[in-house]
Amino acid sequence: MCGFLVNDNPFNTVSWLLLANDPVLVDPWRSLSAWIRQPTTGGAAHNGKKLYEVCGEDPRVGKLLGEGTGRDSWLFSKALVAKCGSHFQGLKSIVDVGGNTGTTSKAVAEAFPEIHCTVFDLAQVVSALEPTQPNLSYVAGDMFQKIPPADAVFLKWVLCDWGDESCVKILKQAKEAVTSNGKGKVMIADMVVGHQSCSDRDATETLLSFDLVIMMAAEGKIRTEAQFAKLFSEAGFTSYTITPVCGLRVLIQLYP
Repeated sequence: MCGFLVNDNPFNTVSWLLLANDPVLVDPWRSLSAWIRQPTTGGAAHNGKKLYEVCGEDPRVGKLLGEGTGRDSWLFSKALVAKCGSHFQGLKSIVDVGGNTGTTSKAVAEAFPEIHCTVFDLAQVVSALEPTQPNLSYVAGDMFQKIPPADAVFLKWVLCDWGDESCVKILKQAKEAVTSNGKGKVMIADMVVGHQSCSDRDATETLLSFDLVIMMAAEGKIRTEAQFAKLFSEAGFTSYTITPVCGLRVLIQLYP
């Protein structure tokens, strides 16, 4: 356990721990009663801003979140490549939507040199980044407007940050991106409440705790399989599979 609290460990969770105990996440709980009565997030009820808005204005908080998600992506990507390598076979291109600095894409690009990985995120995130591998590139844009076409669209910890209506919009854009060449799939890294891979009491309590944190910080949720299936159907997808990857995390593959 202590190894995860040492900075020189590439899998450390120091930034997550600092962020979880930071006033920006702790203080909104004091406005819980106001939040329940309003159609907003706990953070917005407390200070008028969602977590991602705070990150855009406060470099310190943005740095903690960026480092935390980066470390988590490093750990997850290692497990993803090791356990789910067969799911990448036959792909020539992947768009990593909301991919931040590209930690996951770099791991995929290294493991599968035949796949071109595009990290797709907002301009303020990727505009200054330079590719470190020949099969890696960065593209700026808005996932609600248009996602670049590819054999697969990868959504890691994206849908859990958004409400149902926004998720359907994102999924429709993803569907358009993967069907423009007549084939493709959407790959979603997320957590699923009640899935057989993590359905015991401890796992369920942990997932519900994540759900509370996300509800306070953003407008999303940790969904059940039935809730995911409803989103997929509304976005026009016909089938999906769920594969356990690492701990509570799973890979959902979604087909048009």
